[in-house]
Amino acid sequence: MIHHLNRPSVPRSLLLASLSALLTLTLSSLASSSPHPPDPARGVPRSHRLIVELDAPPLARDPLAQSLLRRQRGTPMASPHVAGAGALLRQLHPDWSNVDIKSALMGTARFLDVFLDNAHTQLAQPLDMGAGALDLARAIDPGLLLDPPSLSFGQVDAGTNPAPIVVTVRNIASEAETFTLRALCTTGGPSHIADWDALAFSPPSLSLAPGESAVITASLSSASAAPGDLQGFLVLSGAVHHVHLPAWGAVAAPRTTDVLLLDFDLSSSEYFLPDYRSYYTSTLDELGLSYDVLDISGSEIPPAADLHAYRAVLLFTGDNGAAATSSLRESDASRLTEFANDGGLVLVMGQSAYATLSDSFFRDGVLGLYHVADSVTGGAQPSALVTPADSSPLPPDFALDLGPSADGAHNQSNMNHVAMAGWRDYVLFYPWTRWLAYSTGSELLAFVHRDQPILDRPGVSSFVRAFVASFGLEGVNNTPAYASRSNLLRRIWTWGFDEPRAALSAQIITGRTVRFTASLSNSPGSIAQTRWLFGDSTNIETSASASLDHSYAADGPYSIQVEVINDLGNHAVASLPFTLFQPYAAWADALGIPAAQRAYDDDPFSNGIPNLVAYATGIPPSSPDRPPLSIASSNGSPLLTIPWRTDIDTAAWFRVESSTNLLDPAWPTETNLAWQSLPLSSNRAEWIGLPNFYPLPPKKSFRLRVGIDD
Repeated sequence: MIHHLNRPSVPRSLLLASLSALLTLTLSSLASSSPHPPDPARGVPRSHRLIVELDAPPLARDPLAQSLLRRQRGTPMASPHVAGAGALLRQLHPDWSNVDIKSALMGTARFLDVFLDNAHTQLAQPLDMGAGALDLARAIDPGLLLDPPSLSFGQVDAGTNPAPIVVTVRNIASEAETFTLRALCTTGGPSHIADWDALAFSPPSLSLAPGESAVITASLSSASAAPGDLQGFLVLSGAVHHVHLPAWGAVAAPRTTDVLLLDFDLSSSEYFLPDYRSYYTSTLDELGLSYDVLDISGSEIPPAADLHAYRAVLLFTGDNGAAATSSLRESDASRLTEFANDGGLVLVMGQSAYATLSDSFFRDGVLGLYHVADSVTGGAQPSALVTPADSSPLPPDFALDLGPSADGAHNQSNMNHVAMAGWRDYVLFYPWTRWLAYSTGSELLAFVHRDQPILDRPGVSSFVRAFVASFGLEGVNNTPAYASRSNLLRRIWTWGFDEPRAALSAQIITGRTVRFTASLSNSPGSIAQTRWLFGDSTNIETSASASLDHSYAADGPYSIQVEVINDLGNHAVASLPFTLFQPYAAWADALGIPAAQRAYDDDPFSNGIPNLVAYATGIPPSSPDRPPLSIASSNGSPLLTIPWRTDIDTAAWFRVESSTNLLDPAWPTETNLAWQSLPLSSNRAEWIGLPNFYPLPPKKSFRLRVGIDD
């Protein structure tokens, strides 16, 4: 159909008129007459940017088609509509970039007649619909193109302001036009559209000739805003064209409390189930964690902006789901999803927690909880220990006693056999790790959920950190032979807030064999495993050591990567650009410099090529007798400065040679610290050859860095 409409025999004016009429009928007639229910999975974006950018309702030409489609919504329905719209714009405007097409679709979307209710009193906001409902008839001729086409200010603490956003505006119309700017707040409904004081912008108006560009600076103020989402639109109105940008920012309460304890054991409800709150509060007290308690059987979970005041949320279900069942409200599940997406630690514990969480994205996507069987003990009290599952990062001797003895609640007869939902649609965003299993049959009882950087993907796609257990903390006995309730909770807490960082160093051992060493910082954990890519097309190597030797076939530049996994199960990735230059090793071998005293670093004249830091024998690298060497510039020529001492009894041979001349510095004879600057050629300088090394007099030692300078 598209090809037919664009046949050369069809006049462009007729094509545009026909296409506009068709698209106005088929795309805009559906959503404007029906409510647009909010999606509970939407909320605080994982990336602190607007995820929803455009709303595309189902395309239906008649009541029968609408009935067959059953008014289904979501990405599977929206994607083909937006893709088709983009294809049409590409054919009509082959010179437009992808960013231009996106701007045209978003800037011309309908945003003042998309509602969340049948009464048409609640207008959809940017978090609900992005820029609005697709209106391809207007997207054909937007007049202006915007880059970026939306304003995502991210999340800030109350009283602080995010960085301003600069938007480039380009007039693509054939006539000059003047545009007036206005910030709109539509949260009051269609009869209360008002100026949005929180969004400032400059200039207040733009006059653009055809093809001319200008910039707009927009800034968001949270000075007088309560915690929550700030949403609205920046509108550019001209005599002919009108475009807009959705704007969003979140004001968050500062994190002041460690834990919000969500009591969902139904002890205060009409079911009068046992009250297990004290097991949790006493454990939090033992760990020294601050907390608030909320009984959610009768109260709603606070909005995400208020939840931001807590570092973690711990929801426990007690006997809920076993003796009686009350499911989590959809609104509560949505708010917990927002909290998790914002990077808060989520803990869910309870023997039948799966039944209490309802069918929600929070259960299936954020937690990744899947039910296998009702009880791993057949309805009896546990007779075996709970121990580390296969591939668990927990130490092998870690064990929990949940049996009918000691000081536990003795209520764990319905511990669900659960599975991690890694096989579901959410696997691309949420990796899982097995933690604890019932020792008699290895049925999984607990796992953690956290996106980890790996060699193939050094970044993360999600901020979610969750721990799920199909047993309650109240069931754990505090017995000396096994891990206590506080032991378990402390390990979860440490894992959840561990932020490891990795670093990488290299030492040439001999010839082209290099020893790479990974280090870990910012973590209470230690290195348990390393995975290596050496940049020379060899396969990934895995080691239990922090160091690994690798032999290269040839000199050259390489990019080395290491993935470090600590004993908490968390990952960090580091990389090192490294150039193997054989004379470095030969020179160091000739000087007799031990391998442990060889290292590589960078200098500002080597364009990222590593340089050998060589030490004379007998002086530790941390000794004050090794002042740092420097490379500076003098009248545009690089200078190599060598600190050395004359009171150390050692001798060494060295040679420095450039591409044009041999540098033979005169060494001073003072008895204390002295400095010698060696002017290097502006051409390429290298260490070459071993013959004819120049001797240093006795009682000399030095620290020398050799660079490759361009």
